[in-house]
Amino acid sequence: MKKIKSILLAILVIPLIIMAVVVSLPFILLMRIDELIKLRIFRKHEEGNVYLICTSKRNWHEFLNNNVIPVLPDNFRVIWAKPYRDGKQKKIITHLKNSKIYGVAKPYIVVVTPKALLHESLNIKFQHLKTHQKVSEDTREASLKILLQTEKELRTSAYTLSPATPRSE
Repeated sequence: MKKIKSILLAILVIPLIIMAVVVSLPFILLMRIDELIKLRIFRKHEEGNVYLICTSKRNWHEFLNNNVIPVLPDNFRVIWAKPYRDGKQKKIITHLKNSKIYGVAKPYIVVVTPKALLHESLNIKFQHLKTHQKVSEDTREASLKILLQTEKELRTSAYTLSPATPRSE
């Protein structure tokens, strides 16, 4: 008798679960489409800008503040990535999460184009300069050269990659 009750219960519950999944799919799809539309609007609005996503962890703060940020060109924007605790995030961080870029080793650069957010980590490229925490003209020049070279590489890669092809690191 217990087996019959459990079979009848399963027969009644399984269709309810399937119905709940089927009913929720359009809402999930609409939320995803909304995210994609917002990302597209963001890319169109921010086209040409370059974001430097920074972190204060692992002794990056002084190096970035003293030697990298002061030499940034006008089209560069600096974003300090902070933990998501207070429920507020910068718009770029939200878009980076939605475009699956979030999680790249910081600091990293994001070039905004109409078709994609192109990114590359600067962590390894800056490692040998990171030991120079104090203001140094040589370090600033080397940092600027790395930044401009990386931006150029990303912009040229935008023309060689199709939109469906992810950029490997």
